[in-house]
Amino acid sequence: MQDPRTTSEKILGWVAGVVVVLLLLGGLLFYFSLFDTPCEKMSGWDRVACEETKDEDHYQPGRN
Repeated sequence: MQDPRTTSEKILGWVAGVVVVLLLLGGLLFYFSLFDTPCEKMSGWDRVACEETKDEDHYQPGRN
């Protein structure tokens, strides 16, 4: 079957999907940042993202 949507509609659909996913991820990051969880307690990609984006002013090494 032929997809009735044009190429530009498909591209807009993908862009809208990516924007929604980024907004959801941003909301989750903001939600979890309220609890100020140290990177050491995280695992996997969450820890990687935390270590890459942590604010040096608020980071306290060795904090439990």
